Amino acid sequence: MQNQKQAYFKSLSDIERATALKENAVSAYTKNVVRDFTEEDLDEMKSRLSEVDIELNDTEIEKKELTQEINGRIKIFKTRRSELLRDLKNKYFESNETVYDIDNQEDGVMETYDHAGNLIGTRKLSPKERQTTIKNLNAKTA
Repeated sequence: MQNQKQAYFKSLSDIERATALKENAVSAYTKNVVRDFTEEDLDEMKSRLSEVDIELNDTEIEKKELTQEINGRIKIFKTRRSELLRDLKNKYFESNETVYDIDNQEDGVMETYDHAGNLIGTRKLSPKERQTTIKNLNAKTA
C-alpha cells in the first residue's frame, strides 16, 4: 500500500502533488529530514571540491607572497622607528664621515673639525704629538 501511494504521488506534477498531499494529510509540520545524495550529486560535489581546493591553494600562495612583502615593509618601519627612538633618547646621532685633526700647540690641544669646518671635538695633545711639533720646529730652524 505504501509503494502504491508513493508511486501515485510521484506520478503527479509538482502542483498536483502539493495539493494532493495537503488534502490527504492529517497534519503538516516542519521537520529536519536526512536525505542521501545521488551519485550525480556526489560527482558534482567532488568536482566543486577540486575547484575550491585549487582556488584555496592559489589564494594561500598569494597570501604568503603578500605577507612576505608586508613583513619586509614592516621591518623597514621598525628599523626606522628604533633608530628614531634611540636618537631621541640619546639626543645625538652618529655618522661615518671624514674628520680633520688640527693640532693647536699654543693651547696644547688637538682640535677635530668636520667637512663643513665645524669644531666637533678637542682633546689634549699626547706627548708624542708635542714631540713631533718640536722636531718639526727644530728641523725648520736648523
